[in-house]
Amino acid sequence: MPVKNNGPGMTGRSSMTKKSKIEPEYPQWAESKMRAIENRRLKELKKIVRESMPEILAIVAEEQKTGSDSIRHDGYSDMVRRIQNRFRIMRDRLSRRLKTDPLERDVRRCADYTDRRQLKEWQRSVRATLGVDIHDDFFLGERYDQMLKRWVEQNVSFITSIESDCFDDMENVIIEGFAKGRTPAAISNEIQRRFDVTKSKANLLARDQVGTLSANLTRTRQESAGVEEYIWSSSGDERVRECHRELDGRKFRYDDPPAMWYMTKHGKVYSGRHCNPGEDYQCRCVAKPVFNFDRLNSAAFKEKKQ
Repeated sequence: MPVKNNGPGMTGRSSMTKKSKIEPEYPQWAESKMRAIENRRLKELKKIVRESMPEILAIVAEEQKTGSDSIRHDGYSDMVRRIQNRFRIMRDRLSRRLKTDPLERDVRRCADYTDRRQLKEWQRSVRATLGVDIHDDFFLGERYDQMLKRWVEQNVSFITSIESDCFDDMENVIIEGFAKGRTPAAISNEIQRRFDVTKSKANLLARDQVGTLSANLTRTRQESAGVEEYIWSSSGDERVRECHRELDGRKFRYDDPPAMWYMTKHGKVYSGRHCNPGEDYQCRCVAKPVFNFDRLNSAAFKEKKQ
């Protein structure tokens, strides 16, 4: 629980609040780095697909030329087994090529950058608004180390799952295409479309995960210092969704976040989700702290110099 002590250097003053004078910055570098990590790995996957696809499509064309309808719909046909075997080989190739890829190291760098950036923004906000510095050690330690560790493990798993799911999706496209009598050209086009969807999904994941980590660090540090309220601050560009644009500049409590909605031709539709800044899907909004001097925890701040 926050300590009621009138805040740093505020002994004897009546209850008051101050809004942060600083607009916190979203950790854009970490998002860009996460996209780069995902894209370099998907680039290797695409190379392997391109190398293997002529042989795979040749198998499809051969079976379509000689196979009967009964074979075409047999999930255990020789053609299906041959395709599945080719995809096992492709997976092995990708695993060997990415064996030295520093995935975990680079994801950890993104986590550490986001952590340092968020702490720096918190320091700036406290100094500019309250005129004091924070005790750095108060906002570091095992609690934050575990948050970063879990985030790294989760995102390494997300990235490798995207690659595995991409292979599974392509394999199903080929087998289904054969069963439905699609031409090799049509199957090839669908493979490219599915890869583009995978790449888009990976890039969206980067934004979503970085925003979530930054939001969790922000809330944890602010609440531990006794901050219970914030001003919603959007990124202010054309990508901001209508719901978040409407929330911009309004005050909320961390324990009572606003309802999320999206607009349709029939009007607002509420999703049932209640989110603080950065917690909604792919959200780049940030929380500007509102300092209530009756609630601030003095252990978090250095004494104001006289």
